[in-house]
Amino acid sequence: MKIFPQTVLDQLSSGLIRRVHLLRFDLDNPFYFTDAGIEIEVGGIIYKSSGAFKGIDSLTRHAEMRVGEVNFAFSLANRAITQTILGTDVYKRSVSISRAFLDENYQVIHVEPIWRGNVTGKSDDDKQGQVVLKVASRWAEFERINAWRTSPTSHKKRHADDDAFKYAAKASETIYWAGTAGG
Repeated sequence: MKIFPQTVLDQLSSGLIRRVHLLRFDLDNPFYFTDAGIEIEVGGIIYKSSGAFKGIDSLTRHAEMRVGEVNFAFSLANRAITQTILGTDVYKRSVSISRAFLDENYQVIHVEPIWRGNVTGKSDDDKQGQVVLKVASRWAEFERINAWRTSPTSHKKRHADDDAFKYAAKASETIYWAGTAGG
């Protein structure tokens, strides 16, 4: 259940809602962007409105746990961003999106997190002049296929006290719950 302060509830009931998105990229050289058109300061971090951030895929929320993958596009013209994304290790770095509500003086009155994920890929597109970060939600790790193949010897190297294959031969046996089949 969402709990908003009274000032936000007043905005929602009046129909005059001032909300912006705050994007945080925790890379070697962190980026902080907003779609506000002005700089927004939250918790000592200044979120910049910049033409270097070109866009984001649409976000959808679901009741069930589902992997959401989002692409974030940046201009290739910004050398610092391009160098950070293409020239450093960005995989598994955190990316978050928050929604901030502003008062009539454009001061932040409430911030709520709306999406979080980790970088899973990067690419550049010379035709569109952009570099793209691909980010998957935290549920991606649960759906990831683990391609670890093992043998008793290799398993012992990882887990010395575990006898993983002790009952493997019994896996093919048929077990009847009420005696034998047909009996």
